[in-house]
Amino acid sequence: MYLSPSEIEHLGSWFDSHLPGSIASKEDIVIMQYTGLKDKNGKEIYEKDIVEIDGTKGVIEFDFDEMQYISRRIDTDTYWNLGNHTRKLGIKIVGNVFEDGESLGISK
Repeated sequence: MYLSPSEIEHLGSWFDSHLPGSIASKEDIVIMQYTGLKDKNGKEIYEKDIVEIDGTKGVIEFDFDEMQYISRRIDTDTYWNLGNHTRKLGIKIVGNVFEDGESLGISK
């Protein structure tokens, strides 16, 4: 789901008026795109999630050339095409670039 900046502003205003101090400021919020895919444990996979496939870590991205989600490997410039094969590949979410990227040397 895409939210426009004005919709995000409206959500922040609603929370501020109904639950003051309950959430972070809008500058601290990152909206992530759900891929429609799940990992081997049934957990939803989002863009910028860090996943592990066969012991190799990668970052979930949308490849506009292939028009599909991929896992770009951290250690090389190769990637996995995900398609609907997430359970077959044994993908496991191990974090995301916003919370865990720095420790793995990944930029946001």
